[in-house]
Amino acid sequence: MNPDEILPTRGSDPDATSARMAPWDVPRTETKQRALVWIAALFVAAGVVLTWTWSGQLRDGNLAIAGDAFYSFAAARSIAWDGDIDLTNQLMVLGDRWGLGQAPATDGTRFPVRELGPALIMVPGLWVHHLLHAPMQDAPRYAAILGSACLGLCLLAVGWALRRACPESPPRARFIAALFPLGFVVPFYSLGHVGYPHALDATVCALIFGAVATRRRPALIGLAIAAGVLVRMQNFLWLLWPLLLCARAPAGARRRELARCLTTTCVSLLGLAPQAIMAVAHPGSDIGPIRWGASFFDLHDLGGDLWTVLAGRHGLWSATPLAVVASLGLVVAVRTAAPPRSDPGLPASPQVALPAVVVALAMVTLMATVRDPSGGHAFGARRLAGLTPILAFGMLRFMERAATSPPSTRRFVEATVFGLIAINLARTAAAISGALPLAP
Repeated sequence: MNPDEILPTRGSDPDATSARMAPWDVPRTETKQRALVWIAALFVAAGVVLTWTWSGQLRDGNLAIAGDAFYSFAAARSIAWDGDIDLTNQLMVLGDRWGLGQAPATDGTRFPVRELGPALIMVPGLWVHHLLHAPMQDAPRYAAILGSACLGLCLLAVGWALRRACPESPPRARFIAALFPLGFVVPFYSLGHVGYPHALDATVCALIFGAVATRRRPALIGLAIAAGVLVRMQNFLWLLWPLLLCARAPAGARRRELARCLTTTCVSLLGLAPQAIMAVAHPGSDIGPIRWGASFFDLHDLGGDLWTVLAGRHGLWSATPLAVVASLGLVVAVRTAAPPRSDPGLPASPQVALPAVVVALAMVTLMATVRDPSGGHAFGARRLAGLTPILAFGMLRFMERAATSPPSTRRFVEATVFGLIAINLARTAAAISGALPLAP
């Protein structure tokens, strides 16, 4: 049994805490948590087996090295087998699929063209491939092993984040909300296009959400954001959370909040350390190792692009309808007054919901400014995978509201949620097998 479920936090009275416990008790909470762990373990094992099987049948690059993941795979090979991050040798062997490695440094070094996080998660599998002297054509299968486990790990991370941020929520509602990744883009990018960073992004962002929502130490939050930046640079937007808390802090606490925010920001910059070191050690590239230049963005039709991101062919709401339910839950969370807390130090719903919504809106806006807001030949709103824990939080608030409705309404809502999850998993399998085409 986890003592965090029953022991009071600092400054609270154990007897008073026990007296104010909700009808759902500790044994039921522990049961739901154990069920989530078993489900996550099942998806870890199934993910590895399915990805290994499917990638063996599709050796044409449709899994671990699909699309832009080709460059992450090349970087992983360079780290694992060459012991460096110069892609010159790898691009000579593999070719330059999209011509993105054509801006070498003065000394000829060719930089990785994507963040290093997705490449690093492939390295252990490639080491195993090397130790076993496996056939070279099987290298993508080995590279995908850890990435294919991200679906189960994401379920665990989201469950942990919701449990820490919403400790007094009904266990049933929290359990259902923790299953939100199954109804989003995470399964496809954990079981299908594993080399893309989106399943890993969702997992790391769940850890960030848990850290910022429970106001962990600033350095710890900074390390979590740094890990997120190593996967996707857009995760710097999570810094809006502590910035908003600093801006909304009372005058007497503003200096302390500012110090926390500065500490978090400074530590989070470690996420750019690999690119910065490469730029200093190998200058002269026209593009450099950080490829977010002005040409990456297009503000010509921002309103239309926002609609594309939300409701286009690969939109957040249109491609994954469960996100509509989660978005409604976020609205409920922002508008709902804070419930009574057994410990005043615990975060209340609006205190979590408002900064969460700000981060979500910032990410949606950023994705609307890029040159191709539709996300290309994608499955769902892949670039918004980092919103997984925020949407799961919205799902939790929606399920809490449904729990106060008549039993028939609550059962209908739960059946709808599970139905949308089942539909998403079926579409995921169809997309991986090619029965559901991703191209327009």
